[in-house]
Amino acid sequence: MAIDAGSSSLLMSLAHLEPPTPVWFLDLRLADREGREVGRNFYWLSTSEDVLDWEGSLWFVTPTKSFADFTALEQLPAVTLELAASIERPAPGPEVAVRLRNPSQAVAFFIELRLVDAADPVLPAGAVG
Repeated sequence: MAIDAGSSSLLMSLAHLEPPTPVWFLDLRLADREGREVGRNFYWLSTSEDVLDWEGSLWFVTPTKSFADFTALEQLPAVTLELAASIERPAPGPEVAVRLRNPSQAVAFFIELRLVDAADPVLPAGAVG
């Protein structure tokens, strides 16, 4: 199936799925014709959805009556990640390579890396699967 840039098309519906738990993960990957990954989105979803207050809606905001229940995420076990980092100095500036590995079977959820005390701004980074 070909889809024009900036457009959308329904490929399949997930409405028939029965989530195994109240909170579940969805990992979507887009590949080109050669099978190379060209896009990836990761979602955490709840079986209880947000409830919007449409009657209280204004042109710039729609209040939420109740939020989706993600409290099950608090029950995820703690994991210890393995970290390897290296700094190279190719032109025009330094490059930092970071590799994280999760040696456990548990999900390492919402991991965030921060560069502390950087003398220069951090430019967009690429992730290698």
